[in-house]
Amino acid sequence: MKKFIAIILCILHCALCIELKSQVSVSASIDSVQMFIGEQAKLSIQAVQPHDYVLQFPLFSDSVASNLELVATLKPDTVLLDNDRLQVTNSYIVTSFDSALVYHSGFEVLVGEEVYLTNPITIKIVDMPVDTTQQAITDIKDVYQPPIDWMFYLTIAGYVLLAILLLALIIYLVNKYLKSRNTEAVEPEAEPIDPRKAHEIAYEELDALRQKQLWQTQQFKIYYTELTEILRRYISNRYAIDAMEQTSDDIVTEFRRNKELKEKKEEIKLLSDVLQVADLVKFAKWQPLPDECERSFHQVTQFVDQTKEITIENSEKA
Repeated sequence: MKKFIAIILCILHCALCIELKSQVSVSASIDSVQMFIGEQAKLSIQAVQPHDYVLQFPLFSDSVASNLELVATLKPDTVLLDNDRLQVTNSYIVTSFDSALVYHSGFEVLVGEEVYLTNPITIKIVDMPVDTTQQAITDIKDVYQPPIDWMFYLTIAGYVLLAILLLALIIYLVNKYLKSRNTEAVEPEAEPIDPRKAHEIAYEELDALRQKQLWQTQQFKIYYTELTEILRRYISNRYAIDAMEQTSDDIVTEFRRNKELKEKKEEIKLLSDVLQVADLVKFAKWQPLPDECERSFHQVTQFVDQTKEITIENSEKA
């Protein structure tokens, strides 16, 4: 019984193989049976197979066959046939540089797990015919050294010289035009120096600030900015301190370190309080109360009153 089953399975396997063989076919073709040395031809390998079988064409590196070199591999071309079969074609560009009769017995193509062999191909490579009746074949001539063409170099030099002269002329005319527009450079006039005392200027600016009524209209940042600028300008004019470019802490520190100013503790306290409140308003967006705005104004006025320069005439009257 076991032998009978084995025979049946063998027969079925053979039948399956025969059916598979009938569904698979491979072939090879070349578009020319003869070509001259150095010409190119297209070699095509084609396989027809069921769509679900793995197909692998032969892999070429430098040559396809003896005396037949590989130039390029083209993209595969796939066509769907009836009975759920595929026709896949791989094409290659080949050439040869030796005159010979090239014969290849066939290319192996793997379909599924079976290897199939294509039909053989033949191509004849022939030399380029030479008509010796028109021109005889001679040896290669030696390297020819052409004579120096001095006129060519002189022409190039002339063009270069002309371009340099033209560029120099353009630069000269541009400079002349610019100088004609700016014959007399007008220097910016220096701002006139106010001959008044520092405290006189400060009083005038404080009065102008009061009339603007900035803090009364909730413009606290603008109010404290202008108030501290008046204070900083007064310090710069009175003590030659660059208060406009210093921070609040730098100004107070410089007062405390100065031999002549460090004794003015009350004035330093006024200065520190005003600058501290102003920094809170300008940088921390603090909203001061009306009495604080008024107090800051009086502190600046008091600072100017207590530090202003006293003239000799005023001292004698006192």
